[in-house]
Amino acid sequence: MAGPKIFGIGLSKSGTNSLTEALNILGYNAWHGGNHTYHNGHGLWDAIQDRGRRYAEGDTSVNILEGCEEYDAMTDHPIPVVYQHLDKQIPDAKFILTYRNPFDASLSMMRMCYPSWKDNVGDDKARSFSDQVNKNVKHIDEVFKYFWGREDKFIVLDAAKGKANWKMLCTFLGHDPRPHQGKPWPHKFNASHWFPQRWQREGKKPQN
Repeated sequence: MAGPKIFGIGLSKSGTNSLTEALNILGYNAWHGGNHTYHNGHGLWDAIQDRGRRYAEGDTSVNILEGCEEYDAMTDHPIPVVYQHLDKQIPDAKFILTYRNPFDASLSMMRMCYPSWKDNVGDDKARSFSDQVNKNVKHIDEVFKYFWGREDKFIVLDAAKGKANWKMLCTFLGHDPRPHQGKPWPHKFNASHWFPQRWQREGKKPQN
């Protein structure tokens, strides 16, 4: 494949890791923004956002995903920020919104990131639980409005639906769903494992 043409546009903690794993199982080389940034730094993340801003300002010659040619699919931030520009720049792209109850997704996000957010003053990160819920709801609403009537370009996978997501994803991408019938939907990110690993790397004691 020549480059990314499948984009996961759900916000973090909506099942983006699970979608990435499902795409890898289907044979795509799928990139997860949060995982890549955690292990490799913010360089690519920042570059995609910067090129997205330039595109929005009228520089339509800019390749938003320059340097991402090795990937068939990309999920998580910053893809949800630039998805409308990618839709215009890559006409045959497909988009997948991972959905999780905004209250659950927001609680998970606050639990994971608030310890670092509270030390950063002056940025644009949500400062309260309600801010994070509103951010999730606003994004979901904007995605539905943008793709309204374009079912060939867009689907929603519900994190709570499990096995049902396989049939929907395979049908949307042109794969035979039968080999995946009955298989559990991937549950890739496990916070109970991730937090102790992070604390160990940072020299912190586990929280009770």
